[in-house]
Amino acid sequence: MLTQRQEKILNLIIEEYIRTSQPVGSEFLAKRLGKISPATIRNEMTALTQDNFLAQPHTSAGRVPSESAYRYYLDHLKIKERPSPEINFWKNLLSQNKHESKDLILKKIAKEMANATEEAILLAFDKNDYYYTGFTFLFGQPEFADLKLIHRFSEVIDRADEVWGEFLPSLNRKELQIFLGEACPFGRACSLITVPTDFIGNRQTVISLLGPMRMNYNKNIALMRNLKEMLSKI
Repeated sequence: MLTQRQEKILNLIIEEYIRTSQPVGSEFLAKRLGKISPATIRNEMTALTQDNFLAQPHTSAGRVPSESAYRYYLDHLKIKERPSPEINFWKNLLSQNKHESKDLILKKIAKEMANATEEAILLAFDKNDYYYTGFTFLFGQPEFADLKLIHRFSEVIDRADEVWGEFLPSLNRKELQIFLGEACPFGRACSLITVPTDFIGNRQTVISLLGPMRMNYNKNIALMRNLKEMLSKI
């Protein structure tokens, strides 16, 4: 169990790393925390590293969050209410395209969702009917500067039918779920946020947001929840 001070330090590191994609050092934390000495902060960072919440990419660098850190962050994260101009846009899109097929409408919403989150959006209409958009955003993330990661990820995409076929039956068909790191079927460097919807006739469609593990969970979870709520009222 983390102390209150350790939790505060960990949250600051995670949020700054999400924002910048750069390792976070004790000098930044000292400025943000004020009354805590840099030596105390370094001791706490060492303890968090030993407990596998943080990693140190280089000897002289700051720290980055581990998968365990993100899990702790999500378990304790309070999603902030945020204005959702995207929801109004999607509602207008639905109204303007009401004579089109529901599949096509949802694909248009997926494109707008990708633009709003700057992540990839995946639709699974059935075990053998999928749609993907936003991969340009995904591959533009700093994590994908690693060519080995792109290669491993591409191998998974090449067998997407098999991956989804194994993964979809395990989903909760009512609630938002987050598959982080090792639990993500698209690779442990990524996170997948899924929400189910009955929007496509009698077929239960799953909408998923795919991004690096270092993503803006607060924004993305709120938008996915809002999207699910909007579609449930149609």
